[in-house]
Amino acid sequence: MIDIYLGRQNIFKSDINACAYEILYFSDSHGENQVGKNSISSALSILQTILDVGVDRITHGKPAFFSLTCDFLCKQKNLPFQPDLGGFFLSVVDDQIDEQIITKISRLHQQKYSIVFDNIHVNRFTIPLLHEIHAGRIDVSKYSKSELNDLLKKLKPFDLHLYANNISDHETLEYCKSLGFEYFQGDFFTKPQIVSARRLPSRRLFVLKMLASLYNPEIDIRDLELIIRQDVSLGYKLMRMVNSAYYGLNSQIESIQHALVLLGINPLRAWLSVILLSEIDDQPGPLMATSIIRGKMCELIGEMMPNEDVSSYFVTGLFSTLDAMMGLPMSEILENLPMTDVINKALLNREGPLGNTLNSVIAYEQNHWQEINLPKISIQQIREAYLKSIAWAAELTNSNLL
Repeated sequence: MIDIYLGRQNIFKSDINACAYEILYFSDSHGENQVGKNSISSALSILQTILDVGVDRITHGKPAFFSLTCDFLCKQKNLPFQPDLGGFFLSVVDDQIDEQIITKISRLHQQKYSIVFDNIHVNRFTIPLLHEIHAGRIDVSKYSKSELNDLLKKLKPFDLHLYANNISDHETLEYCKSLGFEYFQGDFFTKPQIVSARRLPSRRLFVLKMLASLYNPEIDIRDLELIIRQDVSLGYKLMRMVNSAYYGLNSQIESIQHALVLLGINPLRAWLSVILLSEIDDQPGPLMATSIIRGKMCELIGEMMPNEDVSSYFVTGLFSTLDAMMGLPMSEILENLPMTDVINKALLNREGPLGNTLNSVIAYEQNHWQEINLPKISIQQIREAYLKSIAWAAELTNSNLL
């Protein structure tokens, strides 16, 4: 098995819920993030490694898409994965389009593979392929609005399903929706839509006030119990959560005070933060999932380091999307939250061990694997922390505990 970083990128529909994932990888020895761009033997080995690790661990039942090339397809009698797993983005070199690749694509389409022409364009080479393919992906970051309109006019006669890739902000997302794109990729959902504090929605304001009380350095167990009792649903969810399999406790916890004594203030703060943030109901589901994944991955990496407070790692990862959730600059949020200087520096400037871990976790999430700086932790350990975090977030969000 080749030692690779293994990740995913969300593919959204217009409701901004993930409907599929693009599978991505990186290896120091193979470099390319596109399976078919390696030698055929290396490409097969990489693809088999991904399948051996377990695609379902990444997608949790949603379709998976790989990036493949025409050359790779033509040299395979059969693909090493079945069409019910998903499909692939097809990277095309114009002068390689011939009768062989057209026939291959036609056969794979008949077998029910989902095939998306990557970086789709129209010229005398690609027109025969466009008649066989029913979807195309466009890197919208490479086009001006007028250029994008011109391309869509050329593609209109082929009646294709269109994917918009590399959407970096909400304005571009809305524009792509207006043009008729059906599928969307990019990190826009982690970017804040800034609103003024005066018109901050009431639920967000409540959550910020609760978090400020929760992280007051003078807080004691009695104060924390009073905070929890202010919101009936908060206490109910907390009790369900700590008695669930996530903590693996041997005995049933009977009261909030019992939970506080048994688990301690910092772990309870972390759990309450998850519950509070999940109650911001005007944010897309993937944003909360990203927060939980970052928190858990930071925590798992913190556990691999000596003498670290892993709850601080969890909270740092969890709070790294607060600006997107609240629609406020992170600096403004932290002015109103009594977090420790270590956490503040990590969130604002990526300073210290916490900041370095958060920076590496975000680099992994965004597939910027060469920016990961965790020299004492192996690729396999980092990859496993990521996969465990995805699984944990999926269990948590699908378990009705939030």
